[in-house]
Amino acid sequence: TGSISREAPYFLEYIKRQLLDKFGFKRVYAKGLKVYTTLDLKVQKLAEQHFLNAPVFKNKAVEDYADFGGSFLAIDPTDGSIRAMIGGRDFTRNKYNRAVQARRQPGSSFKPFVYAAAFASGISPSKTMMDEPWSKWDPGSQKWWSPGNYGGKYSYEYVTLAYALAKSLNVVAVKTCEMVGVEKVISMAQRLGIKSPLVPNLTLALGSSEVTLLEMVSAYGSFANQGIHVQPRGIIRVEDADGQTIYEEEIVEREVLDEKVAYTMVRAMMGVVEFGTAT
Repeated sequence: TGSISREAPYFLEYIKRQLLDKFGFKRVYAKGLKVYTTLDLKVQKLAEQHFLNAPVFKNKAVEDYADFGGSFLAIDPTDGSIRAMIGGRDFTRNKYNRAVQARRQPGSSFKPFVYAAAFASGISPSKTMMDEPWSKWDPGSQKWWSPGNYGGKYSYEYVTLAYALAKSLNVVAVKTCEMVGVEKVISMAQRLGIKSPLVPNLTLALGSSEVTLLEMVSAYGSFANQGIHVQPRGIIRVEDADGQTIYEEEIVEREVLDEKVAYTMVRAMMGVVEFGTAT
């Protein structure tokens, strides 16, 4: 409808591309299809309000900073329904949808996959590691690699993995990745919903491999949904001009993580906002 095109142009374009792939140009534009989507306009409007008024955009008008943007995505983890999608600040100026097309380094938001792989391997969240400067010889570059904590700060104490996750300690994340094995971390991320190629080295623990926002939100949903991953979907069903249902988007779900491990991850990630980096 007109209101949706104004409120959610990136989502509308996302749906349109799917329809063109499924039905072709002529049927989409000339046959009067009626499309029911997962979008929640209340959530979308709230997202747009806060997104466009974000402090990071202050004093950077889109007219002067056309390439300075971002994206937003809200998905119901229980059925994969996309409730809100923002692909940039101004669709009329830039139709590139950063929510689904842009691959970016996820940075520390990748760390939960490292710890999920550890917990799934039987390692306890209460296991401790020393938080101190650490180096690793890289045979590829023939150099020592020294990942550092943010701001170069260390406690020089033994900390639990749960604490390290909450405080986003880089060194502990990398050491955990080494302990579990890079391949297990990659396997975990892929099971949870990451589809982009992942570089098989220890920098992976710090989010060096580029992924999409859609992949990240979908993967995090696996934690929230008790270890069940549900494929993201934007279409509920499509009817023809006579009101007959010609397509229904099925809910595709699969168990990717033990329920107990998923619960452990949720509890550990709550620490991020309770006493960690997101207080």
